[in-house]
Amino acid sequence: MNESLVLIYLRSCFVAGYTFPQYCDEKNLNEILIVATDSGKAEFLGEIYLQFQFDKRCKTKVDFAVLKTEASISFPFVPVPFAELLTIKNISEFNLSAYDQVIFLTAEVLGNESKKIVYLHNIVNYFFSRAYCDLPLTNFLNKNPQVKLIVANFPILTPNENNSEREKKLLIDKNKNEIFSLRRRMKENPSEKFSTPYDFLGYTNAEVCDLLEFPEVKTNLDGSTSMQESSNKFLGIKDGKRMTANQPEVYKNKIYFVGNCVYFGIGVPWQKTLESCLQQMLNDNNLPYRVENESQFFSMRTQDTFYNLNKLSPKAGDIIFLCLDDLVPEKFPFINVRNFFDRPHNYGEVFAQPGHINELGHKVLAEHFFNILTQNNFLQDVEMKIPSPPPLDTSLRHSKRKFFLRDKFFSEQRT
Repeated sequence: MNESLVLIYLRSCFVAGYTFPQYCDEKNLNEILIVATDSGKAEFLGEIYLQFQFDKRCKTKVDFAVLKTEASISFPFVPVPFAELLTIKNISEFNLSAYDQVIFLTAEVLGNESKKIVYLHNIVNYFFSRAYCDLPLTNFLNKNPQVKLIVANFPILTPNENNSEREKKLLIDKNKNEIFSLRRRMKENPSEKFSTPYDFLGYTNAEVCDLLEFPEVKTNLDGSTSMQESSNKFLGIKDGKRMTANQPEVYKNKIYFVGNCVYFGIGVPWQKTLESCLQQMLNDNNLPYRVENESQFFSMRTQDTFYNLNKLSPKAGDIIFLCLDDLVPEKFPFINVRNFFDRPHNYGEVFAQPGHINELGHKVLAEHFFNILTQNNFLQDVEMKIPSPPPLDTSLRHSKRKFFLRDKFFSEQRT
C-alpha cells in the first residue's frame, strides 16, 4: 500500500471522528514529533496541526519535521485566529530521544529499531481499529448494555501446499475468471455450456445465474440500506432483508448477523445460508432463539455496516454477530475464521471463489458458531456491560476507560 493511499485512509478516520489528539490521549503521550517524507506531505501535516489547535483537551506538545528538505516550511493558509504559523523543520534539527514517540508518515522503514519510532502502517491500522471498530461498538453497547456483541471476520481461500486442485485453479483464475464476470458471459450466451464452481453441487448454468443475481439495494434516509423484493427463488428478500428458513414464531431472544456479502450469503440459496443452518441447529436443540439475517449486499464500506447495526432495536439478551472484514477489536469478543478452511480438513470443496464460500461452507461455519455460543454460555448467563462515559474533563488528561465485557475473550480457530 503506497503512502498516498494510507494518507487517504487516515483522512477517512479523521472524518469518522478519530484524530491524532485522541491517539495521543489514549497513548498517554506528552510530547511527539511527526515526520513527513518530504515537503509534498506538508498539507497533511497542516491538517494534523489544526487538529491539535482545535482540541484544547489534549495537552500533548507536538512538533513537525520533514526528511528531505533543508529549508523550513511555513503555512500561510493556517486560519487567521491562530497567531502562530506552523513551522516544519528538517529532522536533523530535533533530538529524537527527547520525544515520547516519533511518528514517521512514510511506508518506508528507515532502519531505526527504537521503540519510540512508529511508522505509517502501524498508525493507520490502529486508527482504523479505533474509528471503525472499538469506538462505534462502545457507543452501541452504551445504548444497548445487555446485548451480547461478537465480532467475526470471514474465511478466505489462501495458498497452501495442501490445497485441492480445484482450489489451486480458483487461486490462479481469481483475477481473470472472476465468478461474476462468468455470470455475465453465461447470460450473454445462454445456449453455451460453461464450467462453474457450482457444477459439483448440481446447479445448472441458468441456476448459477440466479444464485449470483444481485439484489436491488436502496439507501434509506438514516443511511442504512435495504433490498427490494425479487421473484428470484434463491434470493428470498422480504421486508428489505434476506429471509431465514425455519424461524420459530415463539422465541425468547434473537440472534442477528450484520455484515457483508459473505454473511448475506452471496451464491447460496436463502434456505442454506449460515443463518438458516444455525436456526435449524437451535430448533433441533430446543433453544428459543430466532435468527435474523441483517447483512446487506453492498460494495463494502464499514460505515454501511454500522448504519445497519444502529437501526436494530435489540433487547436484553439478544446476540449480534458483526462482521468488520479485517478489523480486530481490542476489547470485544472476536471469532477469527480467516483461515478456518485452510487444508487439511474433511469439509470438501467449500469455496466458490477465494473470498466467497458455498452452501457447504455455510453449514460448517454455522456449526462452528453454534459450538462457540453453547460452549461459552452465550445462550445462557453472559452479560456484557459497558459503563457510561466519564464526565468531560477539560483540564486533565483523560484516564483510560475500563471496559467490563466478559472474563473470557477468545480468538477461536478450527480444532
